[in-house]
Amino acid sequence: MEFRVKEATQLQPENGGKFQITSYPQGIGYKTHTDCIEDNTDERDRMATILVYLQDVEDGGETKFPELGIWVKPRKGRALVWNNMNEDGKCEALSVHNAAKVNKGHKYILQRWYYYKNFYSLGKRPPEPELPVRASGTPRVNCDEYEKGSCRWYDEWNYEHLVDYRNQRINLK
Repeated sequence: MEFRVKEATQLQPENGGKFQITSYPQGIGYKTHTDCIEDNTDERDRMATILVYLQDVEDGGETKFPELGIWVKPRKGRALVWNNMNEDGKCEALSVHNAAKVNKGHKYILQRWYYYKNFYSLGKRPPEPELPVRASGTPRVNCDEYEKGSCRWYDEWNYEHLVDYRNQRINLK
């Protein structure tokens, strides 16, 4: 998939973060937001996003860009790519978007963020941490607190998990 994305968009795989699968059950959407941070001067901010719909949704679940008047209906295999930042490296206000609530069905997307600059840990697995063993092929699941229902599956331990695990160990002492 990285090759196809690079060929179609010129987005470099080495500047891409982890692929994530996000689940939106019936009745769940996601608030209006940007994938970049306003007034951020860090060149490691998310410059572009790719989102691929993994299945059709019977009703609802559109990706909406309200400032542009664009609504994209989820269709299996359809991919969206957009810039989050303008040519000056500033967060682009027109990139604001949301995920409409799923009225009927279940929405699954594959997404990946791309950054202006590659940085040391991007796309690299961290050193083996002192973590409980997780069975091969078992993803880590992170459920978003917004509207209590959107979940992401990660294919490896990530920084957030390591911090959570460390904090749990500290709190147990």
